[in-house]
Amino acid sequence: MSIGPKATKADSPSPTTTKQRVSEKLRILSVEEIGSPFGDYRIKLRLDNAQGDIQERVLHVLSENGPADGNPAYQDLLRLNTDVARLVGSRVHLDTSGDIVQRILAAKAGRREVIIAYGTIPEPVSGKRKVVLELQAARGDGVNDPEGFLEIVLESRDAAEQQTGQKQFQDLVQAIGVENVEDVDQLLFIPFTITDGGDFLPAPANDNLEQKAA
Repeated sequence: MSIGPKATKADSPSPTTTKQRVSEKLRILSVEEIGSPFGDYRIKLRLDNAQGDIQERVLHVLSENGPADGNPAYQDLLRLNTDVARLVGSRVHLDTSGDIVQRILAAKAGRREVIIAYGTIPEPVSGKRKVVLELQAARGDGVNDPEGFLEIVLESRDAAEQQTGQKQFQDLVQAIGVENVEDVDQLLFIPFTITDGGDFLPAPANDNLEQKAA
């Protein structure tokens, strides 16, 4: 069975349950730890954008009952650097939904050649809003130089979201140069290029691709 998105039209969700997700490219100005990793623990990020607008984001990492809603974004920070204080000056993409930071990804200028080091796709669950292909992009050997995460929506009740995910998936497999993808393993360790705008293009190092005339 192919892991690619289904061509059937998705149902539109109720407007009252849809939250817009926005990805911003920002620079980290300061990182402040609040509380204790053994109790209530938060990370305050002070950031600015290309226009110099400053904002603060607080990640609620841990509550007394365990991981809080900011924990996934905090794990993203640790993947970028295990010493969060050394992230000052780093440029990142913040994927936000309302007041909640969903993901924090490295934002590097220009085109860069990467590979997919590993990927996962959850089994479809009846009634679930969407199915997301999660991929770890990296440079080099894929172990010591992580680049960030790619999330591609394969199926969604939101028709526009599914259409965007379908295009991203098709762009990715074309950039990598594979067809009839049956398993995530077919996407691994083949170089491709990511532009600063997030587009996928073939990499010069990938000799398996057919170069199309402009």
